[in-house]
Amino acid sequence: MSSTFGILAFPAAHSRSPEMYLAAFQQLKITASFERYAIAPPELNTFFDQNFRTARKIDGLAVSIPHKEAVIPLLDMIESAAQKIGAVNTVYWQEDKLCGANTDAIGFSQALREHFEVEGQKVLVLGAGGAARAVIYALLQDRADQIIIVNRSVEKARELAREFGVQWKTLEDLRPEEYELVINTTPLGMTGAHEEESPLPADFWRAHLTAFDIVYTPRKTKFLREAEAAGAQIISGEKMFLYQGMAQFEILTEQKAPREAMKKAITNEE
Repeated sequence: MSSTFGILAFPAAHSRSPEMYLAAFQQLKITASFERYAIAPPELNTFFDQNFRTARKIDGLAVSIPHKEAVIPLLDMIESAAQKIGAVNTVYWQEDKLCGANTDAIGFSQALREHFEVEGQKVLVLGAGGAARAVIYALLQDRADQIIIVNRSVEKARELAREFGVQWKTLEDLRPEEYELVINTTPLGMTGAHEEESPLPADFWRAHLTAFDIVYTPRKTKFLREAEAAGAQIISGEKMFLYQGMAQFEILTEQKAPREAMKKAITNEE
């Protein structure tokens, strides 16, 4: 019997999740499909009613922007880490209960540790949505010394900073010498409408900084290109995407994720 999984996002065309999952299904000989569900926020409740509540048409979901927080009230159970983060990127069935988990935090931590030791460091987080929540949670777990949030909506940055017990600033207040690591959790730079945008001006960058962009399409965003041009170390979102996807795959399928097959599908590397 075939299973149905998918990516829930708006837009969803940029997502590489289908390629990654289909490669894993093929490697493990799992009979399943992985769809793109481009669902606008006003249609979210109807989507869940039709595909989960009225009939069980979907066996599990990867959840992306802008739905990571909005799906929470629609679920029966939220895992502890996802509750603390306040965002869900994985929806799965546990018997007859629809459950939510978050693998973004572990994916982010695994990717960051390959390049940067965050303990005791000062970190700037750009954005205040569901992805920012997972990143801040992971940074706190990994003992960052200081975390500062900057967001287009100052009120949202202030609320998130208060919730996690960290700091916030406005873009105008930023001084590059005060940080070691800068993380973009916004969709700016993503393939599509925001591709030639960055959340920071080009003259912000300094050689001592490390730039991590959670956006993974394109592999090198404007944010990363400008950081690299100034001599900063850069970290693409591809590794975070791979690691969170592997953890998510194991929740959805209850099978060990085939790392090399999934990596090759999204990087075209042998």
